Amino acid sequence: MKMYYFNPSNWDWNRALPIGNGRLGGMVFGENDLEHIQVNEDSVWGNSYHDRVNPDARKNLDKIRELIFAGKIEEAEKLMKYSFTAIPESQAFYQTAGNVFISLLNEQGKAKVVERGIDLDEGISFVHSKCGDLNYYRECFASFDNQVIAFNYHADENVSIDCSFNCSPVRSEVSCDENTLFYKVKTVDDAVEYVVGIRCVASGTNLNMMSNHIIAENAANVTVFISIETSFYEDNAFEKVKERLDCAVETGYENIRKKHIEDYMRLADRCSLKLGEDDNYVDVDSMVNKFKDGDKYSTLKLINTYFKFGRYLLISSSRDGSLPANLQGIWNNDFTPAWGSKFTININAEMNYWPAERLNLSDCHKPLFAHMKRMAKRGREVADRMYGCRGIVAHHNTDIWGDCAPQDTYNPATYWVMGFAWLCTHVWDHYEYTGDVEFLKDMYSILKDSALFFMDYLVEHEGKLVTCPSVSPENTYILPDGSKGCNGFGCTMDNEILRDLFKINIKAAEIVGEDKDYIDGLANVLDRLPEVKIGSRNQILEWFDEYEEAEKGHRHISHLYGLFPSSQFNYEETPKLMEAARNSLEERLKFGGGHTGWSRAWIIAMYARLKCGSKAYENIKALFEKSTLPNLFDNHPPFQIDGNFGSIAAISEMLIQSHRDILSDEKIRIVDILPAIPDEWDSGSVKGLVVRGGAEFDFDWNNGFVNSLKVRTVKDYNACIRVNGEQITIELKSGEEKKIV
Repeated sequence: MKMYYFNPSNWDWNRALPIGNGRLGGMVFGENDLEHIQVNEDSVWGNSYHDRVNPDARKNLDKIRELIFAGKIEEAEKLMKYSFTAIPESQAFYQTAGNVFISLLNEQGKAKVVERGIDLDEGISFVHSKCGDLNYYRECFASFDNQVIAFNYHADENVSIDCSFNCSPVRSEVSCDENTLFYKVKTVDDAVEYVVGIRCVASGTNLNMMSNHIIAENAANVTVFISIETSFYEDNAFEKVKERLDCAVETGYENIRKKHIEDYMRLADRCSLKLGEDDNYVDVDSMVNKFKDGDKYSTLKLINTYFKFGRYLLISSSRDGSLPANLQGIWNNDFTPAWGSKFTININAEMNYWPAERLNLSDCHKPLFAHMKRMAKRGREVADRMYGCRGIVAHHNTDIWGDCAPQDTYNPATYWVMGFAWLCTHVWDHYEYTGDVEFLKDMYSILKDSALFFMDYLVEHEGKLVTCPSVSPENTYILPDGSKGCNGFGCTMDNEILRDLFKINIKAAEIVGEDKDYIDGLANVLDRLPEVKIGSRNQILEWFDEYEEAEKGHRHISHLYGLFPSSQFNYEETPKLMEAARNSLEERLKFGGGHTGWSRAWIIAMYARLKCGSKAYENIKALFEKSTLPNLFDNHPPFQIDGNFGSIAAISEMLIQSHRDILSDEKIRIVDILPAIPDEWDSGSVKGLVVRGGAEFDFDWNNGFVNSLKVRTVKDYNACIRVNGEQITIELKSGEEKKIV
């Protein structure tokens, strides 16, 4: 499948196209007379780590709790602002590394772009331009094996370029040798030092170096290699950059390209989706316009493309050894981006990884777990010094350094203690999908420390153990006297996350052989958590008590965590909660909810769990219409990548569900095939969707009837498959593949 555009980006970042290898990223603009590659490296962050814990927090905790339980919310929030807010208020922020410009000289500068795009089968960006009868070709990709961005330019005739770089306004020192430019750069606060190396290899001509330009005249073809290294990863970034450039030249462009395709395809080919007819030639602008006109075929085509593009983005922004995908994945063109382009852990970072296990990209989940280890030390310090608790805590954001102290002074979000606990559910997800006991053992101390924090932090209220203070991200309630509040106690989302966290810990402790007293203690606390409550409008209550919401169409739908991504609500065991969840969701939408891309993605997933395919599909179309940029990036606004990832995970939930076994006492796993497809998806096929227990499913259908279904597994797997109105029990041995239908 190739995504095509038939005009240049015209310097519009939202029309430029992404490349990446997890650590290195680039946005390829594809102009007529110029190739502009805006480059990123995942550890180029401004601001170094500071010990930000407010020394007044711990001594004021009891007073804040007393005020909250007394209903004196305004007074409590004022005290929290002074005593809980971190000093300084903000964590580090992600920033762009700079811009590479490759000017096309002589006659080729007059050529016009006739097509550009991304080959989603090979992971390569391309541009084709023409001047009369002459054709000019550009390719660009980020190599994981060689850790360079590679750009190649060739034509029907010899070519000429002028290559330069700028990283203004960041301070830099420039040096060069006979074919390489080196830039030594420092980010804000001297937090990270990095080196950018640009080397040009021209066939059949000599290169000229002038100032900060590399000029190649009349070459058979030209290759530019870009390497970036930082002090975060390497003590001697300059030597590492030089080493990688030397290796790239020695390996050669064609060999690097071949290795890149092999590496990319190893991940990309594991999973696929086809709705409707085959079409591997995708004119994106035309497809989007036809979708807006209501064309069914173009809508299905757009979903196929969006699904494959989403997996491409995850492969490109999260690889073993890199940092996790942040708010913008790895693609950021600002020095001070919106929300710092950090790791926001009250939904966004978690949503980035919803597709990892489901869509056969478990390897791409690893950077998140590595970063949790980075957070652990900071989280223990914050737990002790802010709250006097054991264990690990993180609030609603973290950064490159693993900072866990509160971020900002935003009452609806800042003073929330559930961030690390939510991340811990991803550890269990990875174990559930892979069965990797060694991984669970390695992460067990982190799971345990998260639970230990809450065993100390929870306080008694009306016979229950509740969080206090906390918020329901990022919402505001109205008290009976008309005043507004954000902070409270025992918020529904807190209880739902804790229910998962404690059950995960109990099961993990049994698997790794933890002592019985610890398990019993967890079980006792679990039994005293508040239950999910249904309100007067048959809705899920968001807070411990029933309040009116200040913003009825709020983008966050935190109290429905129990529906998705958790599995605490289901039709068989909790039908009333399912009904109340649907009412809550419809009420949010009635008042304008889903107005951000990531919120819409969450809504799609929730309707999938409610087994309402028509509503899920309706919201997919709303996502494309209102929250998708011309290059298919998700729009918050501005661009955030979470909606791309959350949406493709939600689409998989429409096709297959396996959540009924998670954290339950069921003896056999339940897998639902086509639980939430709309009538418009009358035919299609999928390959390589993964379910809990580690099995992979391939199937195709027509008119809602599954024609063929195949299951394969790398370990013993038993399940009850619900397909075509039947229940089929299967027992597979490790390495076995079986045709079910």
